[in-house]
Amino acid sequence: MSAATAASGVIAAAGGGWTPAFPGSLRAWYRYGVGLLNGSSAAASSGEDVMTWQDQSGNGHHVTQATSGKRPLWTQGTGVIFSAANQDYLHSGDSGGLSGNFNHSVFALLNTGTIPTSFSSMVSYGRSDSGLNNSVIGTNGVAGSNYWFGGGAGVAPQENSVSADNTTIRLGKVHSGTTTQGYRNGATAGSSASVTYTIIPRGVLLNSRDSVLGFSNVTLIEVVVYDKALSAPEIASLDAYFVARAAAL
Repeated sequence: MSAATAASGVIAAAGGGWTPAFPGSLRAWYRYGVGLLNGSSAAASSGEDVMTWQDQSGNGHHVTQATSGKRPLWTQGTGVIFSAANQDYLHSGDSGGLSGNFNHSVFALLNTGTIPTSFSSMVSYGRSDSGLNNSVIGTNGVAGSNYWFGGGAGVAPQENSVSADNTTIRLGKVHSGTTTQGYRNGATAGSSASVTYTIIPRGVLLNSRDSVLGFSNVTLIEVVVYDKALSAPEIASLDAYFVARAAAL
């Protein structure tokens, strides 16, 4: 069996067999090519702007954009393309605010696009703005610099001198207690033992919403958010799915 055929089998299984819903933890799941709606709330065709990307977790945390000039572009075989110049973003709004620190995990399969020359947020979990109290996956500015697994109060973990333009990559972060661990392509990638979050409404923001962290040129393929710190076997399972998803594009 070829790698492409094997990958296709895993992707097919994802609709029924494989699931990211590790017990009691799945918060939101934005799947490649699924639940994408255009400005008329109809299924978006390749080449159309995306007004809504529907959450497939069953929790109803759909991300939307009411302003037509700030909507990303859906392209079959590529993903949902966000423009920094247009300040594209999708967001779910704020819900379920928690006071104090809490465990969570955020993972994304994405293409970096052209990395801006300043901080840029690609995915964040928290308030529907991109303030520092969000839990953020982003870049620290310019290719060859850092992937940033930041937000909260404390020292944000980074992985130095690895980011690159137009690279399809699997990035994630797991926050447990006061420790944040970054992941790149299934391997650990920078950690900090002194990160805390004060009050985070549990909203999802794709790309950025203001200049605090800045907008990116990211193409998002899939994004999964959990209200728990994933275990090593769970991270490996999710990463294997992302590998198969990327191979099947």
